[in-house]
Amino acid sequence: MKKHKTLGFIIALLMCFNVFTFMNVEATEANHTVVMLNSVYEESKGKYVTINVYVSNPSNMASGIMELEYDPAFIKAKDVGKGELLSSAKLVENLKDAKNGKIKIAWATEEGISENGVLFTIKFRTLQAVQAAPIKISYLSMYDDSYNEISSRKVDGRIGAFKGGTKNPITVNNVKKDFKINFSLPVDKNTINNQSITVIDSKGKAIAVDFSFENGNKTVVVSPKLEYIKGKYTLTVTEQILSQGGKQLKFPAKVDFEIK
Repeated sequence: MKKHKTLGFIIALLMCFNVFTFMNVEATEANHTVVMLNSVYEESKGKYVTINVYVSNPSNMASGIMELEYDPAFIKAKDVGKGELLSSAKLVENLKDAKNGKIKIAWATEEGISENGVLFTIKFRTLQAVQAAPIKISYLSMYDDSYNEISSRKVDGRIGAFKGGTKNPITVNNVKKDFKINFSLPVDKNTINNQSITVIDSKGKAIAVDFSFENGNKTVVVSPKLEYIKGKYTLTVTEQILSQGGKQLKFPAKVDFEIK
């Protein structure tokens, strides 16, 4: 493999939620890389929150440059850190010189990346109560280890209040409980990951889950990697999910459940 030396600057839980519907976003060809910002549902002033930049199907990505835009009246970027995929990579950012809510980040690895995961993280501080502070990928260019440009879909994130569907809490007696999430259209599998669908315990710890697909990719099955222990959990489906045709989920949804 070539070394890259350049660095450029709802929910249907087996007992069924409503079917999710999508809104239009730009579509690309089927074989693509997805770069996704997660959403953090925090609306209070003075809070520190972390946005992950996650890549799916990275296609031997070896370098890239990204520009992010946000409203500096509501949030302020405080730090940029390497994710697990870039732990040994070169990373350059202009955080200290960034103005008007724009950040540029560039990276390069010695070898191309073929695994899904977090490229880097950005820590923000909320400057006032936030209902919705979008964080947009305004520019993205990536190259593989042979210097070929990589086709990609971009999924923006946001910080702010949770504005979605909340279902009544349920009690579950099965420590291996599968949760089924139904969508109105086949989903883009590259947008189904632990950023777009999360299970969190009562202490705020993320639970490792696996994803499988049914019904022509209109149903996503969420299964725990290990058995659940007794306690309370929250399953959240964020608006980061895209359909195969590029339509974005209209709203998030969540449900609290308890394992007895």
